[in-house]
Amino acid sequence: MSGTSKRIPMAPTKLSPQDYARTVGGHLKNREGAVPRIYTDGKGIPTMGTGIALAVRGDGKTYTLRDLNQIGAEISGDPARPYTFSETEQKLLTDTVDKLNDPNLDDKVRKAEAQKLIPPHKPGKETAADNKFGFTLSDERIAKQAESAWNDHRERAMKVVRDQAKARGWSKEQTDAYIDSLKGSKQEIALTSLAYNGVPAPKATGAMLDGDPATLRKEILYGSNPPSNGPNRTGIADRRKDEADLAAGRFEDWTPEQREQWRQVEASPEAKQYRGTFPDTFPQYGPPAPPKDSSRSEPSPQPAPVPAQEQKQSEAPADPQVAAMVEMAGRPVDNPGRAALLKPVENLTQPEMMDMINHAQDDYRGWKSGDPLKYHTYEKVQDWHAAMYGDGPQQYDGGKPIEPTPIRPIPERQGPHTTPDGEDRWQASARIGSKVADAADSDGYAQAVTGLQRGLNMLNASNPLPKRSPAYGPYTGLGPVTRTANTARRPTSP
Repeated sequence: MSGTSKRIPMAPTKLSPQDYARTVGGHLKNREGAVPRIYTDGKGIPTMGTGIALAVRGDGKTYTLRDLNQIGAEISGDPARPYTFSETEQKLLTDTVDKLNDPNLDDKVRKAEAQKLIPPHKPGKETAADNKFGFTLSDERIAKQAESAWNDHRERAMKVVRDQAKARGWSKEQTDAYIDSLKGSKQEIALTSLAYNGVPAPKATGAMLDGDPATLRKEILYGSNPPSNGPNRTGIADRRKDEADLAAGRFEDWTPEQREQWRQVEASPEAKQYRGTFPDTFPQYGPPAPPKDSSRSEPSPQPAPVPAQEQKQSEAPADPQVAAMVEMAGRPVDNPGRAALLKPVENLTQPEMMDMINHAQDDYRGWKSGDPLKYHTYEKVQDWHAAMYGDGPQQYDGGKPIEPTPIRPIPERQGPHTTPDGEDRWQASARIGSKVADAADSDGYAQAVTGLQRGLNMLNASNPLPKRSPAYGPYTGLGPVTRTANTARRPTSP
């Protein structure tokens, strides 16, 4: 780079258009919700759909109601025929915003008063009386609103990129080229999500341009959820972790210096305190240590010694390799095709089955074409069809194949990743990472990983793969799976 910045920016992690749309849609649904009415959010702001704010805050602290014609067009989907708010509805919105700006009330009371006027969303407890307006948003309108809002916030996020690039002496051509490379990437999703949540993130953006993933992750994970967020901090902590995972890339791709830099971040008192505040967001570190009671003046009895393993549960591992492994162990699999492999076939939806097909066809090209996981993925697709349609031979009618009929209901909604005992799978894998970290602390990283691999080998030996259905050939001879609109068809043989 010319000018004042001599650092190489981070290379964006590109996604396929399908994975990008799926990741954005899932992220908005999980972190913004999808409410078909106007409600008040955690700060009392009138909102609709996937977190579309109807009042905005300027440079000062005053909220301003957005143009009602614009809001009406977002509701109807037709700028020429916007939803028209009645006088009563207009007054309700105005009164709610006035409560947010009341100088005689503190923030907590302002929110409570606003939520008395327009009820907040209560998942599973919604009633018809909660909707104070004369419309209900369809799923299609919610999706279109989210798409439009996402594009607007993306532009805001890219403006921050331009500002930070200019501050580093980048030319317009360099900036345009880098912004173009961000399109369809995990980094673009992370920065746009932050902007969607009202966080410009200049420091995180600057770290990305400086090729500094450790600072990027630190700013998003630990520096973008201040105490002023109040009771919303817990949900925001989960969101920031998602955004940090998207933005910073894989630890395996970091340099040893970057991993050491992150180890120091994790070991800082500020990071430890933050993780202790939100233990459910950071399960791989175990429960926070109980606070010391310094109010007693008399000496208290000495507690029983705490095992060394328990003492260090909330500490970040000292070895950067171990720290990266622990973090990775508790991180959800972000590739939808690979994530689907971790569920029983009878719990998989048709879109998840197609995710596996897309994964097998698109992610194992070139030197990866012989990866055993590719064939295992095809096997899983076969198992899904056998579970849903049976494993009998294809039936024909006058030489034409007959469309198979499901032998069981095919799940319509994607379920969570759980263990056979019903526990969250990512928390369970985080515990495994912590156990390996404990072993690495005493025996060294190489020995700990070797021990884990030996255990996995023993597990594989005691649980051999089932024999393939006679309806299919051996997987080593399996040809490419046809990707058709009709996902009920089985994989074709070569």
